[in-house]
Amino acid sequence: MKKRSFQLLPWLKLGGSLNWKAFFDIPPYVYWFRVEEAESLLIDAGFRIVALGTDEQIIHKNMFASAASLRDQPKKGMLYFVCKK
Repeated sequence: MKKRSFQLLPWLKLGGSLNWKAFFDIPPYVYWFRVEEAESLLIDAGFRIVALGTDEQIIHKNMFASAASLRDQPKKGMLYFVCKK
């Protein structure tokens, strides 16, 4: 097996069913961004981050202004960014 980043993983589902090739580390792959990486890409594209958080922060109505402020918080579910251009 090739040495690969933990952020790059084979798709477990493909075309609505189990992707058996994933068990053999065969593409296609999905890349899982770190919060800081996603924030940096948005800023580099000219966006201003208004708020960010995961499902956990949305449920508790406690969004954050930056990836740094979210760092030590529980992260569950999808990551969301609210941006202005």
